[in-house]
Amino acid sequence: MDKLDSRKEALLETLVREYVKTAEPVGSLHLARRAGLEVSPATVRNELAELEEAGYLVQPHTSAGRIPTELAYRYFVEHLAHHRSAGSADSGLSDVFGARAGAITAAKTLAAKTHECVFVSFGRDDVYVTGLSNLFSKPELIEREIAINLTAALDQLDEMVCGLESGTGARLLIGEENPLSNNCSTVYLAPTAGRRVGVLGLMRMDYEKVLNLLDSIKF
Repeated sequence: MDKLDSRKEALLETLVREYVKTAEPVGSLHLARRAGLEVSPATVRNELAELEEAGYLVQPHTSAGRIPTELAYRYFVEHLAHHRSAGSADSGLSDVFGARAGAITAAKTLAAKTHECVFVSFGRDDVYVTGLSNLFSKPELIEREIAINLTAALDQLDEMVCGLESGTGARLLIGEENPLSNNCSTVYLAPTAGRRVGVLGLMRMDYEKVLNLLDSIKF
């Protein structure tokens, strides 16, 4: 993925953060102010048009602001997210790879901190899920079709979790990479053949917070 120049990065980072927070398209004037750019409105519009042409942004309606695409989230995670220093453990999460009771408690803590759905697997066909109410409280789920499609996808959650590959560090499946639904993202850890812990949410996920919380888990 090619690196963007500093002005485009500032606009893209600010737009992703604003949209994650509000779930509303972000207007150019508001975006320029939040990004701290002292440039003309015309310059901002030109920069946003170039980002849109490159596939980082879309404009849902002609008069509306813009929202990030799957590509924008990938760029944000790779180049713009702020990572905490290693070893900064988060209270309540260190037991997620311990005994079952501790793992369930830690999963509930993770769901509360991320405001997303969290899963922990203890082996094939043994997956604990919590935080579904977080997922279905998202404003996007007001649209009936989206809610129905997500509900149908969640029926396959056990199979998806069992199929997640092992590996070191947090792994991301954003949008089209996500086998459950291309409207969702999954960020997970898979340290052993039988254990998975992850966060499932819409693509409008706070990846920075999720990654930092997963990085704080000790096992």
